[in-house]
Amino acid sequence: MALLRRSVGFAGRLFSTTTCRASLAAADDVSKLGPKEVAVQFSAAQVTGTNEMQSATGVVTAVGSGVTGIAANDTVASVAGVGGAFREVAKVPAGSLLKLPAGVPPEFGCLLEAPLTAALLLKDVAAGATVVQSGAGTPVGQAVVQLAKAKGIQTVSIVEPHPESEELVKLLKNIGGDIVMPIEFAHSSEFNDLMQDLSKPTLAIHCIPFLQDPSILKKVPAGAAPYSQWKVVMEDALFEDKRQIKISATLAAMSAASVSHGPYAAELPGTAVSAKSVGAKELEAELALVSDLLSSGSMSLWVESFPPEDLKFATETATQLFHSYRTPVLNFGK
Repeated sequence: MALLRRSVGFAGRLFSTTTCRASLAAADDVSKLGPKEVAVQFSAAQVTGTNEMQSATGVVTAVGSGVTGIAANDTVASVAGVGGAFREVAKVPAGSLLKLPAGVPPEFGCLLEAPLTAALLLKDVAAGATVVQSGAGTPVGQAVVQLAKAKGIQTVSIVEPHPESEELVKLLKNIGGDIVMPIEFAHSSEFNDLMQDLSKPTLAIHCIPFLQDPSILKKVPAGAAPYSQWKVVMEDALFEDKRQIKISATLAAMSAASVSHGPYAAELPGTAVSAKSVGAKELEAELALVSDLLSSGSMSLWVESFPPEDLKFATETATQLFHSYRTPVLNFGK
């Protein structure tokens, strides 16, 4: 079948429509809500490559008993994930929902995990400090650059191997990256010279978007220092993975502290940071900061938007290793 795609750029966002065929699951029966349950009519949901509905945003249509802080007609987001199949109406635990301020577009509301994680990563970093990060082309990496710029923090960003690495370098520079480079440069002697000319990084932020053999992370000893963690991993890593892991070991060695995010962060004891693992109440300060930046146009998220009938294609797109630096979103158009 021929594929039609229409893309429109607006205020740093990219929306596209693709003709394909798919269907949603039936809506939840929300006529009876349990204690602390909320009925939500969704307007957008992130597509991650699985059949499970993850982060989503929508409008509350009803609340169950014992629900406080959220009322009918509030716009909310579920950062931790909705669960179950993709559907337009669902019952959701009230405690998992963030009430969104006015002005946050639905397509951005369902992508808040990345900027909120970035806000947590930079929470204790003061203005004037230097932060180095790997995996800078990921949604979290893009958000780190923009949040750091807003907070007066200098960033050194290393873009992971990617067919669009040149575009990613340009993008990160355009949104406020101070020093941005492809991973190839970070392996050169010029990189070491560059870092010696800068003040010692306060924080190294590690992200490896993909590994050929993720099982090697299970060998990391509990309680080991960040540099030692990455050194242990590198010893047994496949050749294809060593380049990314070596960068993390280098950044950990030159920085005062280390944190990690991404699909393998949970395997690294004591360093993992994710908005999904933090309660909605604990994210209020970070949400206010991110919402202000989004509403003012000081932060952009890159979206590839699909209509509900294209769910199957959107899911296939999300599973492609290098599909894009944009995040697929199912837009219900409500």
